[in-house]
Parts: sequence; C-alpha cells; structure tokens
Amino acid sequence: MISIPRDLVVSIPALPDNGTIPARINLAYAIGVDKQSFPNVRDSWRTPTGGGDLAAATVAEVTGLPIDYWVAVDFMAFRQVVDALGGIDVTIPEPLDDPYFPAGETAAYTHVHFDAGRQHLNGERALEYARSRQTTSDFDRSRRQRLLLLAIQQRIHGLASVPQLVGLVSALRDNARTNLRPVELRELAHLLAGIPQDGIRQIGLDDSNVLIKHSLPDGTYVLSPRDGSFAALQRYLSLAIGSPPASG
Repeated sequence: MISIPRDLVVSIPALPDNGTIPARINLAYAIGVDKQSFPNVRDSWRTPTGGGDLAAATVAEVTGLPIDYWVAVDFMAFRQVVDALGGIDVTIPEPLDDPYFPAGETAAYTHVHFDAGRQHLNGERALEYARSRQTTSDFDRSRRQRLLLLAIQQRIHGLASVPQLVGLVSALRDNARTNLRPVELRELAHLLAGIPQDGIRQIGLDDSNVLIKHSLPDGTYVLSPRDGSFAALQRYLSLAIGSPPASG
C-alpha cells in the first residue's frame, strides 16, 4: 500500500509525440477526463477510461511499477462502500480536531472532531477522517487514509456472506470509475478478503525519505525527488517491497 502525495511534481505523459505536461501528479486524472480544458491529449487518453489510464501510466513511470488496474473512487462511492460494509472499526492513534472542514460543495466550513481510541465509523464519518487536512498535513492525511483502507480490507476479510460482497461490488460499480469488469471486481473483493493484515505493508513517500519540499510564493508547496530524478525513489520502493513485512 503506497501513498503518493498529490503535490509531487512529475512529467505527465499526456501529449502526442511523447510530449509531457509538468504538473502535480493529482492533475493526471483530470487531464484524461477534462477534454475541454485539455483538448490536445494523446488519442489513447480520449477513451471513456482515459483519466484513470493516464493516472495509472503516470504512476507507473514515477514508481517503476506496472499498474494493471485502477479504481477512481469519489466521495459518494467511498461513503457507500463503507456503509455497504456496515461501517468500519478504526483505532484512531491521536485526536483530530478540524474547524475548517468543507461544508458540502460550498465555501463554508464545519467543525469535525475525533477522539483517540477504537471507534466504529459510518461512511460519512470515515470520509471526514479521510479528507481532513487543514489542521495537520497532507502526509498525515495519507497515513489516516491508509489506516481507513486497512480497516476496509479487514472488514472485507470478515465478510461471511455473498450478498455483502455483492453489495460492496455494487457500490463500486455504480459510483466509481474503473477499468475492471464486474467479474474482476468480484475477484478483487475475494482476493482482498483472503489477505491477512500482517501481509500488508504500508509505504508513504514524503519529505522524511525520498522527497524534498519547495515552498512557493503563494504559501503552498510542491515536492520533488531529493536526487532530482525518480531513480532513487524507485530503488527505495523496490527495496521496501522486496523486504519482509515488519512484525506487529
């Protein structure tokens, strides 16, 4: 399970004749989806799955890892997946308090708070925990998102009935974009259900290992590889993936 920060600047292979667009990596999906703003993309990204295909190709080039399948999950899909599982159980390591959480699709804010400890979260609360970042950092948010994904996987692991698995696949099929066919989604759900928790390794790419932060005049920042290329990042991932999971 690898977290790639959205502020990592990469060369997105979006244009014909091997042309690229230097931008934050989270723009890759939008370039493949927004044909009006990006009319000159390669023909291979003009398909109905162009956004995910371009994002997958970009991630593959950055990490040196092949990306065969992808799922793009929006807020509604995330909520419905968690609710289809009957909620998830999460041990929150430290309190989270965010008075600047977005209130719907407006410019207003709402206050969200999570106490530390074991909690059962429904889809809406899980989404709040996954999205909050104004009072922490994007790296912290990535760690919270991995915690939630592990909780979702653990819940799938505990499913005993086929109808629950069907409900999970239906939530994804109706509210997510993917290059997986329905039969492959079902196979993926069964595969996830069989993976033990101690068989999952978490890897976060951030400014504590292979990336460096560059502040911008507007108060934001971008990230780039410490060595100026992605060779060291790819070696770091290769070593991390090849080593056995840490016990506990």
